Amino acid sequence: MPPAEEPADQATPAPVDEMPAPARENRKRLRGMIILFQLVVVLGYISLAAFPLRSASSAQAREPSVYSVPATASYSALVPGPCKHSAALWAAGGSADRYVCQGRDLLLQQRSSRYFATMRLIFDPSGSDMVPAYRVMAHARIIDHNGTSCVGLSAHNTGPDSGEQIFWACALGVWFVERLAPDGSFDRTLADGVLPRPSPDLALQVDVLGAVMRFTINGTLVGTVIDPTYHATSAIALNLAGTWPVRQTPAAAFSQFRYAPLAVSTQALQGTLVSAQAQQQREMDESYAAAVPGYGCDAHGRAWWSPAAYGNGTFAAFTCHKHAFEMQRFSGAPSLTEETFFWHNGLFPSNYRTSVTLDLRHSHGGCAGLLTRARDAQGYGYLICQNGAWSIMYYAPGDGYPLTLASGMVSPRPTYHLVVTDFGDTHTVMINGRVVATQRNGDFTDTEYLALLLQGAHDGASDALFSDFSFTPWNAPGPSSRRVAGLRAFPLSRALSLRR
Repeated sequence: MPPAEEPADQATPAPVDEMPAPARENRKRLRGMIILFQLVVVLGYISLAAFPLRSASSAQAREPSVYSVPATASYSALVPGPCKHSAALWAAGGSADRYVCQGRDLLLQQRSSRYFATMRLIFDPSGSDMVPAYRVMAHARIIDHNGTSCVGLSAHNTGPDSGEQIFWACALGVWFVERLAPDGSFDRTLADGVLPRPSPDLALQVDVLGAVMRFTINGTLVGTVIDPTYHATSAIALNLAGTWPVRQTPAAAFSQFRYAPLAVSTQALQGTLVSAQAQQQREMDESYAAAVPGYGCDAHGRAWWSPAAYGNGTFAAFTCHKHAFEMQRFSGAPSLTEETFFWHNGLFPSNYRTSVTLDLRHSHGGCAGLLTRARDAQGYGYLICQNGAWSIMYYAPGDGYPLTLASGMVSPRPTYHLVVTDFGDTHTVMINGRVVATQRNGDFTDTEYLALLLQGAHDGASDALFSDFSFTPWNAPGPSSRRVAGLRAFPLSRALSLRR
């Protein structure tokens, strides 16, 4: 969209901004991204440590025409960053990264196509903490052709090598919110989802309302997060990250930056928190069903299913048919091909039942099933193979190989109806109406996403049809049946696939 005509930099008194209505629009949800992205974030902070950020005070000493902006005033810039007279408000990162002031935007380009790092540009307007309620907006245009680069805005940034939340949107068509620990390392994913269609042009907006944060992309509210971990904001950051595969150095052009305090009372902030908590609880009580699940197949669930490129890139293909969703994995694919289901911002109840019908007639001896209690490349896998062999798998990050918790055989059939119940530490598996296993394991209690799984025989090519998918929460009494709203555990941090 064309950039708005406005002065290059502008500081104005804070507007009395109306808080967005507590009722949320239909949002788009997902999981946000690569196990490599945990490495991305860590390496990014190492890079910032190696090339210290230029502080506002040092820039001011060199450039007498610069100024500061009070924490209670708004600020806007058509071209953000160390450009023109407002350079002292911005701090750039590594000296080898490129920050180029252009006519209508600021180019950020990472220094190497082989170096995975988070490139950051810090906005620090006053040297003091910002107000507890504010809005930050920026337009970002991803200009590399990798298809996997992501741009982001930070909230509750408390300074270099410190805690914050980052809102990421990716050219791939996914978004997520992650939290960094006080030392700047990855902590957990707070929300994730899928956009209606991938786009390199992304207008990002974050509304911070105390512990409640609302995230908007291209004018659509995609998610709301409740996270009271950090209260103060000393700076805001524009972010750029490249993820595998990288054919060009990651690059994006940022423009139309705006920071605006919101005139919201403490009482109104508390009311927003209560309303958001109630909305999250309602969402955790909702069920979902799709005769034809999967990305692009079910219009109602299009915000919750990930595109094929998100799972395995060139190693997989997804196809919508009239009565089923087809997953194909090609020879040489990583061990599992998955279609991820993120639900509402990756917000799931503790206990639920999941079911799907599997057609394995053309699976070439492969297996298919469900992944539950999934987060950060861990979770429980429930697989059934073309020959009737079934198994309950235990996936944990970093160990290289999954464990088999239980296994057995049923009579081979062309199709299987698989039903899995996760209740506390008890996991029950039903195949074609008969309970085949009840397994106890309490290692994984939180859920960021579910997934449809496809595994080839000896990691070879395979094909399966999925239909009649359903997800039903168990609304049982007791503390184990519900989660504290907003305190969910890690996307850019999670892998595009479970690469085990």
